[in-house]
Amino acid sequence: MSTPIFAEFPSANQQSDDINVDTCRICLELLSMKRTASHIPCNHKFHRTCVLKWLESKNDMKCVLCNASVSGTVDEGGTRIARTYPFELRNDELMEKGTICPVDHVQANITNCGYLTLGLNKERNQAVKESKNQEWIDDIEQELEKIRRRSEAAEEYFQFILEKKDEDDEDKSDSEESTLEEED
Repeated sequence: MSTPIFAEFPSANQQSDDINVDTCRICLELLSMKRTASHIPCNHKFHRTCVLKWLESKNDMKCVLCNASVSGTVDEGGTRIARTYPFELRNDELMEKGTICPVDHVQANITNCGYLTLGLNKERNQAVKESKNQEWIDDIEQELEKIRRRSEAAEEYFQFILEKKDEDDEDKSDSEESTLEEED
């Protein structure tokens, strides 16, 4: 069955009683089929992968249903889900424009990808142990693959930053040398 990536959302003024709380309001599939996540502070619940994809596609952190500012997203157990920058979606654009992000942000992103991978592997093993449905396990596998691509892209971008910094240092050194030669 083909489902829309972002289904038609109820209006922000719609009463919460009108919203089927058993359905992810992004993909319109049953929440019980995959892992869920809730927004802080409004507590609206979605499939984890759906809501993370939604938030990554937006420049603002707003709830899909009520448009409230989202200060974070938590999993079923109440643990905050670390967000990472979608380098795999934007690397070409960043490198083409020569955009340099702060090195510590890129390094933090790579570190967060590592922590997410560890947590997702543990979650996948637990899901298998608990005999969760295949769609649940596939959901974890898809997120693992996204994080793997994201980590690789962040590493590639980190190398780009280092090379760009080396080029800039060489240009600066060459410029200083030519200035000194002109003064002599």
